[in-house]
Amino acid sequence: MRIGVGAGGRVFWLLDRSSAIPLGVGEVLPASRNGPIKFNNVKFTYPSRPEVEVLKGIDLNIQPGTSMALV
Repeated sequence: MRIGVGAGGRVFWLLDRSSAIPLGVGEVLPASRNGPIKFNNVKFTYPSRPEVEVLKGIDLNIQPGTSMALV
């Protein structure tokens, strides 16, 4: 499935922007590539405000078949 393609399109529609990556293309990954997605100790600041840490060491575990949005 190309779930991320649809979700990405919705985000760009909400932002009223065009994606630099074509949203109508993609490939179906083989089942052997199915597994959890893990982010460990993610930190993020906006370039315009590097002194403000928006994400402060976030850990995320996203299981196959689920969706997650960080807004």
